Amino acid sequence: MKLLLKVLELKNFKGIKERRIFFDTTETRIYGANGTGKTTIADAFSWLLYDKDSQERKDFEIKPLTEHNEPIHFLNTEVAADFVLNGKTFTLGKLFREKWVKKRGQAEQEFSGHETVYYIDGVPCKKSEYQEYVNEIINEKTFKLLTNPLAFEAMKWQDKRKFLFEVCGNIADNQIEGYEKLQETLAGKSADEYKKSLTATKKKLKSDIENIPPRIDEQTRSLEEGIEPLEVLQAKIDQKEAYKAELEKQLEATDAQFDEIRTKQRQILSLERTREEIKRAHNKSTYEEYSQNKDRLEALKRDLSNHTYEQDSIVKKIEALKEDEVILTSKVADRRNEWMKIAEETFDEHKAICPTCGQDLPSEEVEKLKSKYIDEKAIRQEHVLNEANIIKADLLNTQHNMQNLTTRFEEIACQLVSIQSNINEVEKILEQPIDSTPCDTSEIDAQIDILKKEVQAFATVDNEAIKQAIKMEEINIQNIKLRVAKHDSNTKTLARIKELQEQLKDLQCKLADAEQVEIMIEDFTKAKVEMLEANINSKFKNVSFKLFDQQINGGLVECCESLINGVPFSNANNAAQVQAGIEIINVLSEHYGMNAPIFIDNRESVTDIPVTQSQVIDLIVSAVDKELRIE
Repeated sequence: MKLLLKVLELKNFKGIKERRIFFDTTETRIYGANGTGKTTIADAFSWLLYDKDSQERKDFEIKPLTEHNEPIHFLNTEVAADFVLNGKTFTLGKLFREKWVKKRGQAEQEFSGHETVYYIDGVPCKKSEYQEYVNEIINEKTFKLLTNPLAFEAMKWQDKRKFLFEVCGNIADNQIEGYEKLQETLAGKSADEYKKSLTATKKKLKSDIENIPPRIDEQTRSLEEGIEPLEVLQAKIDQKEAYKAELEKQLEATDAQFDEIRTKQRQILSLERTREEIKRAHNKSTYEEYSQNKDRLEALKRDLSNHTYEQDSIVKKIEALKEDEVILTSKVADRRNEWMKIAEETFDEHKAICPTCGQDLPSEEVEKLKSKYIDEKAIRQEHVLNEANIIKADLLNTQHNMQNLTTRFEEIACQLVSIQSNINEVEKILEQPIDSTPCDTSEIDAQIDILKKEVQAFATVDNEAIKQAIKMEEINIQNIKLRVAKHDSNTKTLARIKELQEQLKDLQCKLADAEQVEIMIEDFTKAKVEMLEANINSKFKNVSFKLFDQQINGGLVECCESLINGVPFSNANNAAQVQAGIEIINVLSEHYGMNAPIFIDNRESVTDIPVTQSQVIDLIVSAVDKELRIE
């Protein structure tokens, strides 16, 4: 298929007030100085099809501007074009206009936004229908690649690589020499899949290898030096245990003398407890009535305080409810006034006039509006009445609560008088003197004195030195056992070091095996790379593509760099880039079976362009042409 642009018509588009341009089927040249509107033509063509300018921007100003860069209002922006597709002519058009609204009661219109009208062969249509029609001819992504020589190079290298494989075809692994031998290692996976898995395996192996030497060093540094042989340590433990047993026998001999002393001491404690119980019983009988009156006084004072606090709280609540009463009363009055205001409203006769044409509406339509107005007015009054009833209910509830609190306040006042009277009565009782005659415990005191003298008669027995000696021997035995434990720990540590060394050797062997397989895959990949690049580059004359980059370590990483006669695309001059872009467009056009108009900006810098089946539109800077000139 071949898409040709025959006519492009612009009205009030950017800086062009009105222009109709006829295009040649092969090549059309548009001359003009800077700022005369060459790029505007490319922008209009792109906006007509895809709502974007030639730089892929959606948010760009298409309306004419004043000298202060402000949009000029009340102008319609139009772009239309005649196309030929395989001998069939069709027309596309778009109208971009302002929306102005005159609100009731205002003398001037207000700007409320924009709207776009779409046309296919002069017939208005929906935006979705328009976009579907355009995309059936050529989708936006393909259009960009087939009309802009620099569009392909502006893509991400991953997308360029994908396009090249789509256009020129990939190469299956089984077409590469050495594939069958490699498959024995790959176990059914592709080379790329296995390499990804291998990279992860190598990364883990290297990480594990790097982690083992520090662990061996850590184990080596944990070894205890200067530990005696195990049999020597065990002999020392036996010697210490025997001496400790002898000391424990000496301690047992002194315990019998302490038994009789402890018996008499328990008797003394029992008699002292009996004496205290007698004193407590005497004091209880003497002070019990006093204590009861004192407790009663404290209870009465607490009641007095609690009732006083409750009374203060009731006062605050009544004050708050009074404030609520005032507010609710005011709200009821507000709702009453609102209801009366609605009742006084009448139907607005201006609504009986058509806002569009200004003529009187039919009588039946006016009756409908009045009926609707009456219904809405009744609903509003009922709504206000419902709100007033709710507020009245709240007001009655508030007044009821105030009455209950007032009644409770009076009850508490009576209770406070009674409590204060009881307090005065109890305080008079507590002011009377208490009988403080002590009780007689002389018999028990004599028994306690006799027992204390008998305890003091025993010879002082000191067994603390023996206990200290036993503790010291226990500490010595524990220290020796710690050295035994360190001896066992050293044995386990040495075994662990040997185990880590064996693991390190095994991991190093596995890493070497993985690297051998990686080398085999890289050799296979290099062969595939050469075939891929040769296959893709055979489609082009002056353009070639570098699809893989070789790293310092010999490995290959994917890339996609365009070359023009061996020079990187980015380093080439503008002319070479345009020529290469057209060569790429020719290949893509053949693949998609579609030729579309190619816009070449700064065409004056390109002396020759490759032969192409596509229509070419040159944008040429010409200082002498102050207005656009078409050839």
